Amino acid sequence: IFLFDKNMGHFEVNIIDKSRLKIASAVYGLGYSFSVSASLTNADKKSLLEYLGMSIANSGLIPVLSINDRISFLGVLR
Repeated sequence: IFLFDKNMGHFEVNIIDKSRLKIASAVYGLGYSFSVSASLTNADKKSLLEYLGMSIANSGLIPVLSINDRISFLGVLR
């Protein structure tokens, strides 16, 4: 990988890094810990954490409430 990077440049490194993040995310999804999935794929932990956060937010696991629902919820808390 490093020899390829030296010969081809930054664009390919970015592709490789993104591939590592996607593979690490899949490994994490299989139930491995965050640290294990990062170390197995040699993915950057900070980038992986950001990627996993985006993936979970976009997957529908985090409910998206409308403004009306949020206001109603605040009224219930009073």
